[in-house]
Amino acid sequence: MYLNLLSKVKLYFKCFSKWAGILLDSLISFAAISSAFWWASSGGFIKSVKANTTFVFPFIESIVSGILVLILLILTNQWLGIFSYSNNIYIFMSLASICSVSGVFLFILSIKKIPLGIAYTICASVQVLTAVFLDFAFNSLLPNSGVFLGGMIILLGILSINFFAFKTMKDKKVSFYLYIIGIFFSFVAGVVWSVGNFSNDRALIEANVLVGAMFRSFAPLLIFGPLLSLKFRNHIVIISRKDWSKILPGALCISIAMLSWLVSLNVNSVTLNSIFISMSPMFAILIGFIFFKEKIKLNELLGIFLCLSGTLMVIISK
Repeated sequence: MYLNLLSKVKLYFKCFSKWAGILLDSLISFAAISSAFWWASSGGFIKSVKANTTFVFPFIESIVSGILVLILLILTNQWLGIFSYSNNIYIFMSLASICSVSGVFLFILSIKKIPLGIAYTICASVQVLTAVFLDFAFNSLLPNSGVFLGGMIILLGILSINFFAFKTMKDKKVSFYLYIIGIFFSFVAGVVWSVGNFSNDRALIEANVLVGAMFRSFAPLLIFGPLLSLKFRNHIVIISRKDWSKILPGALCISIAMLSWLVSLNVNSVTLNSIFISMSPMFAILIGFIFFKEKIKLNELLGIFLCLSGTLMVIISK
């Protein structure tokens, strides 16, 4: 009798462990959606900053990220293995860090030529397409039809959200030369960010998430640090206390978004993560509506519906 009871307990425990593992993987896979939310939240803070933070914010964000990750590394004792990886892993982590900061530069250049909505639409689309190519070329992975269709619906939602950005550009009659340059920078930014995402994915084969996040913080410090100290020191001095109260929370939001993104790469492909992260415009609109009392236009409402529908399809198909 006791043996039968013990065997049943073992069976129940085995089933529970299996379903708990599946549930945990599902929750981790949704971390990419959480990342999209935190990216959009950071935009809500930065939107209210009046000072010019083109060079300051990436530098401050890298400091905040570095401190947060360092604390987590010490608390979890994972810093002990930081020098135990193969050379290829350090190369991938360094490449991911360089691609991250390079993508930011290219994106800033693009939005100076064309509207933000158009630049983001191009970047998001190129990121997904590049991720599909890299996953197929190096991981022999192709998204199933449901994931692919859901991704296309999300991209249509982004296009709908930014519909008036295209109309505004047409009304202002932006020169063809500036338009082509803006499109080019947006395209390259999407490719560079996708290569960085793929490099992170390869690095996480051996490295843990926190070490990958620490390396990601290095490039902005090394690039923006000398620039700010030598040429743009006044950009920091002129920032008011009110602006600092928005810059620091915004930097923290991006730090959380970055950690969420890296965590989700443990269970998701680069393609799936890129699809989920492209939802950030939807969260940006909702945050603007809730906290900044911004009105939601009909095209934005349609875009939100498409993004949610596409996400649901991706989740069901996955």
